[in-house]
Amino acid sequence: MTQLLHIFAKGLRFDTQVQYTVSGASGRRYRNLPLGNPDSVQAADSGPFCLAQCVAVLGQLPFNEAAAHLSRRGFTQDGRWMDGAQIHLGEASIRMRLVESGLPAAIGSAAGAAVQHGHMCMVQFCSAKSSVWVTVTGVEMDSTTGHIRTLLLLDPTACEPWGTCHNTRLELLGKAGRAVPASAGYGLHYRHLDGKASAVRLQGLLVLSL
Repeated sequence: MTQLLHIFAKGLRFDTQVQYTVSGASGRRYRNLPLGNPDSVQAADSGPFCLAQCVAVLGQLPFNEAAAHLSRRGFTQDGRWMDGAQIHLGEASIRMRLVESGLPAAIGSAAGAAVQHGHMCMVQFCSAKSSVWVTVTGVEMDSTTGHIRTLLLLDPTACEPWGTCHNTRLELLGKAGRAVPASAGYGLHYRHLDGKASAVRLQGLLVLSL
């Protein structure tokens, strides 16, 4: 019998809203993590938004401060998200590593390792309609085999979650065509927690680490 283990990104809590640790002069405290919504974030804006989420969580910074820091340094366009690029935050630096692969096993393995080592990552995939970046907040692992079955995601173009740290699921082992309508070249299930679903294709994973 398959036993599933959920592993979540370090620094998050989600007993009600999704929150993360922010460090300040008065110490550390939790703040709500801005999540976006279908009315405020479009697919074309998803990359900079998710990058700011990841930097805020890793650097324990207020989200607006992280977003402004990235904007000042030109990290608002996909072209700056190069493999090996660094984001300097005072004495600390966040390193970027791009995993350019459309293979579910490769993306799952890289995302699982990132989450378990306290890193943040964001995955890019496309449907027949658009391409989007989404923040990875956790993984679902088969505890017997160690394989990552599902990425647990915060999609800034989807509805906000409550009592969980994800609002969508990307099933790496499922195949579109039964519960989810399939189209040529788009073979993975992408499910929203509100019941929406689509078929998608992986494009890559960006891992951020201190």
